[in-house]
Amino acid sequence: AFLQQLRQPGLELGELMRNVRAQVARDSGNKQQPRVDDGMKESFYFVSPELLAARAQAALDTSKAEVARLEQELADRQARIASTRDAQARQALEVDQQRQQALTVAKRLETENLAREAEKQKKLAQEATAAATQKAALAAAQSRQQEELGNLAAARRAELEKLAQAAASDNPDILIETVERLEAVLKEVDEQYAQALSRSMAAVNTGWDKQLASLDAQKPELIETDAEFNARIAKEKATLQSSRQAELTSLRSNAETQRFTQTQAMRSQFNDTLATLQNRVWTISGSAARLTIGEFDRNTRTWPFTVASADPYVPMVPVPVVADLARASDPRAAILALDAAVKAGALAAEIDWGISRDAANKRYAVDVRAVRVRNLTNGEVVANAQPRQRAAYFTTGRRNNPTAAVGTLNVSTTVSAVKGELFVDDQNLGPLPYRGPIAEGSYALEVKWSAENLLPFKQTINIAPGALVTISATLVYTIGRLGPAGGLVFFDKGYVSNGWRYLEAAPVDTHAGIQWFNGNNIDIKGIGTAVGTGKANIVAIIAAQGSGSYAAMLCRNLSLGGFNDWFLPSKDELNLMYQNLKKANLGGFGSNWYWSSSLDYNYGAWEQRFSDGNQRGNGRSLTRAVRAVRAF
Repeated sequence: AFLQQLRQPGLELGELMRNVRAQVARDSGNKQQPRVDDGMKESFYFVSPELLAARAQAALDTSKAEVARLEQELADRQARIASTRDAQARQALEVDQQRQQALTVAKRLETENLAREAEKQKKLAQEATAAATQKAALAAAQSRQQEELGNLAAARRAELEKLAQAAASDNPDILIETVERLEAVLKEVDEQYAQALSRSMAAVNTGWDKQLASLDAQKPELIETDAEFNARIAKEKATLQSSRQAELTSLRSNAETQRFTQTQAMRSQFNDTLATLQNRVWTISGSAARLTIGEFDRNTRTWPFTVASADPYVPMVPVPVVADLARASDPRAAILALDAAVKAGALAAEIDWGISRDAANKRYAVDVRAVRVRNLTNGEVVANAQPRQRAAYFTTGRRNNPTAAVGTLNVSTTVSAVKGELFVDDQNLGPLPYRGPIAEGSYALEVKWSAENLLPFKQTINIAPGALVTISATLVYTIGRLGPAGGLVFFDKGYVSNGWRYLEAAPVDTHAGIQWFNGNNIDIKGIGTAVGTGKANIVAIIAAQGSGSYAAMLCRNLSLGGFNDWFLPSKDELNLMYQNLKKANLGGFGSNWYWSSSLDYNYGAWEQRFSDGNQRGNGRSLTRAVRAVRAF
């Protein structure tokens, strides 16, 4: 494969060897993959463009000389023809002259072709020389840039050695200064490398663009068809583009390797210093850590405390912490020991805090990582917690003036008759309504109601610094359990619309047997059967029937559990009561027929038998049981 490629004139060594590798891989079915180690500092040709140009020029010169010789022979023969008197001899000379003229024309055409080839090879040689000169200049410029960048990095490393020594300090401000300075230096060096790479790549692309432009300026050879010319130019362009990409890739790789080598030590130092800053813990104690002692709970054997910070650098939200003395090996002894420490004023608070870097927002955060209550008489920790609270933010140089990372939580309820306790992340903050500070973060909020029939109100909240989060905790009733009027909830549509969400059945039957009407069998318009129509049904019924003692009026006049908004259920509401209460053996229903407020036909009303759930229309004069309901 090498010998075959060697026959191709004008191939630079790198291109020649790439062709060899491709040919060997192709001919061996990719079983052989030759390796090429290229240590050439400049372009090398077995047959260089300059040599090709010289050969082409020599062939042109030889052809020109041959044309001149043939033309001279033609002139000499023409003179002999003119001077010959013998017709036969003249005829022979004229035949020779014609043959010589044909040879001369052919040679002249050959010379023109050689002239074009010589001009082409001359131009290629000039371009190769210019490219080699440009590459040499580019290499020298890149070498100078790398040397300058290396000197810059070395100078910065020397400058940072002092900061590296200071990074071992326990002073957070020195650690922060070191982190910021290292980052600034790394950014400066990276930008210098990026600029140098950009300049180098622009220069490389300029050189390759010139070579591509020279291809665009070429004209087809005399022996080439348009298709052959276009194919040759396309192939040469593809080769140039491949070489361009290979050179650019190598350039990027070399620049990145150089940058990494020059900055590796600084990056390690930056990472180590940042890790030291973010892992280090400082402790607030003494008068800077405030302790509030709560009341001991004899039943649960817990003693609550609250720890707060008086340190302006750590403006934390007070953290509750509980001593669970029931878990002590000897609870009685632990209670007496803690009681003695409280009376002697021998308890003290401690706060562990640290710093984390919020690079995205160009700031630092002060985090409360742990709080403790210590018995100073024996050194034991009697209570502790790990709140992981974000206390404040500050920017470089402003740690003494932090911005508190705290918002306000406001939780209320629209029903004052039902009491609720607020829990945030399972910590009881007290009864509703509640309003108080809360640290930045995401929390699981829960309201537990005093009534057993209510589901806890749960919500995830996100607190941002300075934000006010206001929540109205809604009551959630469950089917089969008590409603506000003391009856049983038998329907929940899941949302409030038209002023109601739930349906509640009276705790007992409103009547054991009463007529549907007051004796007037009249047609009543606007009566529905669907869920949500019962309340409107009795308004239409009473408006049409008037006064008297009948099912709808009985429900309208009912006052129970402090409510007087009861009504006779519609057909579908009555069925829900049967499905969700009677079938669950709730509500004390009998097996009787119960009236609904829905009409079946002009003189009939819908009823349902609670022994089996059967529904049918029947005469309004019949006496049936009634169970009033209300919507809320």
